[in-house]
Formats: sequence, structure tokens, C-alpha cells
Amino acid sequence: MQKCRILVTSFYYHPEISPRAFRTYELVKGFLKMGHSVDLFIPHYDFCYEKHENLRIFHVGSKHIKSDENKLKYIKGRLFDFFMYHIYCKMKRDYDCFYFCYGTYIHVLEHALKQIKDEKYDMLISIALPFSIHYGTAQFLKKYNPNIHTKIADYGDPFSSNPVLNVSSKCQRIEKKVLDYFDHIAVPVEHTIHDFKQFKKTDKIHVIPQGIDIESIKIEPYHKNDIVTFGYTGTFYDEIRNPKLLFDFLTEASFDFRFIMYTDAQGMKLISQYIEKLGEKLIVNDYIPRNEVIYKMSQMDFLINIDSLSSMQFFGRASKLIDYALTGRPIFSMTQNSLDHEKFLRFISGDYTGKLEIDVNQFDANVVCQKFLDLIEM
Repeated sequence: MQKCRILVTSFYYHPEISPRAFRTYELVKGFLKMGHSVDLFIPHYDFCYEKHENLRIFHVGSKHIKSDENKLKYIKGRLFDFFMYHIYCKMKRDYDCFYFCYGTYIHVLEHALKQIKDEKYDMLISIALPFSIHYGTAQFLKKYNPNIHTKIADYGDPFSSNPVLNVSSKCQRIEKKVLDYFDHIAVPVEHTIHDFKQFKKTDKIHVIPQGIDIESIKIEPYHKNDIVTFGYTGTFYDEIRNPKLLFDFLTEASFDFRFIMYTDAQGMKLISQYIEKLGEKLIVNDYIPRNEVIYKMSQMDFLINIDSLSSMQFFGRASKLIDYALTGRPIFSMTQNSLDHEKFLRFISGDYTGKLEIDVNQFDANVVCQKFLDLIEM
């Protein structure tokens, strides 16, 4: 295939630790390794980025509001933010409707993209969340009609029907209008296709999983731990991924163990009551870089996966399960409402019958990048 020019818009990037940062970074890195060139638009963070001759990084931030025109757009965006949060959201008790707005960022992203309005690209990939990435990118497409052959909206979870977000029904119409400016929708797993049929025909919705440079992953040869050790990485949600059932079980357990976790403030909030109860049996850490957590988890006896109760929220799950699979360790899977005690006790004893099976080859960055490139020919 001939070398392509690719435009990517995103809100997250390496070295941030989030599924969307992984998605953006692995795609950009993968395209560059294949010989393509990438223009990347991301917020202005104080990160030290890797340099590559075929990579141009455009920082979407304060430096793009110097002109009077952009300042006006910035002010309008700030006023829009203020209105949506302090008036509409509070009046409707629809606080998470503000989540999609980022009125300031929508305007600033649109004007940052203005720099390349006269350039030609083979493919555009807009990576959400937040939904404001798609919104701002669509505003740019609408206003300047740039020469871009294939335009793709890459999703983790849908916006207007996401159960974690309490958004207004009006947002569904907004999402439909925004997606009219894209040719295709990319989703990480097949389960979520039906959630997007209201926006595009099925043949325009494509399953393209999370990717990773498998060759860059290092793991520790496994040796059974003296005290059975299992791990978890990720956050929790009160209504769809609540760990209460697991922690109640562990609190009453008669066997010794070490449960090592890597989580965020949201995760800490939902397990705080168990930290003192479990004492040295529970070791809670902040998030660490992806390759590091994979290496550390490869030294554990097995790993815990808590499936979401929603058909959505699969992007973070998909990212986590890739990392789990790369460790080579068995995966015990459950939901917040269902914990098989006998199966868990078998895992504790070293019998991993019923472990979750995952084929990691489908997540190879080369395979994933090629799936995006194939859309150019469609």
C-alpha cells in the first residue's frame, strides 16, 4: 500500500494512563512504523513527546487563541461552558450533560485544525472520549470542507446512551448531526455495534480492537508465590462495576492472600471501607505506566476481571483484558452481581479451570492499524 498522510485528533496521549491515551499512542506509533506520516492534534500538556520525522504534533491550547478572532471564539466557548454547567445542567439536574460540552475546547480544537485546512489527507481518525473531540472535529469539517479521503469517528463507549453519563435526550440528536460528517464509526468490540446503528448503517460500523506493540512488552517468567497473589488494574463504578461482592467475600475468607491493585481516586472511593479490614492482604497502588503494570502483573498467580453490567463500557474493559492477556497469567472473571465462590477457591488452590481465554494476536498494533487503513479503500 502506498504511504498515507493521516490526521488524528484526540484528548489523551502517552504518557497518560487511560484506554484512550493507549489507543491514540499505539495507533500513531503503529502508523509511523509502517512508514506513514501522522499529524496529531492533542491538548497542550507539559509532556516530553517522542520525536519522529514523519510525526507533527499540534498542541491545542492557549497558543491558538492569540488572534482577536480566536479570542472571541474562546470567550464564546467559556460563556457556553458557564451557561451549560451553571444554568442548564443545574436546572435540569443533568450534570453530566456538561461532560460532552467542553465548549471552550470544541472552539479551540476547530481553530487549531484551521492550520491544516488546505492540506490533503488520506484518512482522519477522531478519537473520543470526550465527545467534544468528535464535535470539534466535525465543526472543522463542516466549516472548511478539507481534502480528506476517509473520515473515521473512533469510539470507546457511545455518548448519548452511555449509562454512566446522565445526559439529556437532546444529546442523541446532537450526536447524530456530528456523526453525519464522518464516513465510518470504529468500535472496539462487537457488543457495541447495535448502540451505533441509530447513527450509521451497519456496513459503516467496524470492529477495530484496541492495539498494542506486542514486541515492546516484557514479562517475568512465572514462579508460584509463597502466598497466593492476585491482581486487578482499573477503576470501579458504583452501579455497573462495583467490587462489593468480591471484597465482602475476601473479608470473610479464611485463607491467606495478597490482593495487589492499581486504581484511581474513583476506585479508592469504592474500596476505602475494606482497606483497614483487610490490612496487609490488600495492597493498593496508583496507576503506573502500562508496560510496567503488565510486567508486575506477570509475577502474580492470577488476575481479577469484573465485567460491566452494561453492554457499553467495553473500551476500558477491552484495554484491560489485552494487558491481562499479555501477562500470560490466568484470568478470573466475574460481575458485580455474580461471584462463583467455588471457582474462586479453585483459583486460590492453583486450579485455573474456567479461566478467561483471550487471543492476543488480534490486538497486535500492526493488525489494528491495517484495519483502519483498509477503510480508505472502502
